[in-house]
Amino acid sequence: HPVNLLYGSFISGEDLIKDGIVIDDEIAWKLFGSADVAGKMVTIDGIPYYIRGVCKKDESRLAK
Repeated sequence: HPVNLLYGSFISGEDLIKDGIVIDDEIAWKLFGSADVAGKMVTIDGIPYYIRGVCKKDESRLAK
């Protein structure tokens, strides 16, 4: 199903660095107070990841 990318880029299998993630705009606002956070770093279970992209949160009935 299509994902609406707001900022940054998607992750591809050709990426040399495997520490990138894509988050939704709601999580971006909760963590940083902005949705334009591509390039920022988050730590998950002690491992640093760089935000490659921010997508629009899926608000469809199926996603809920």
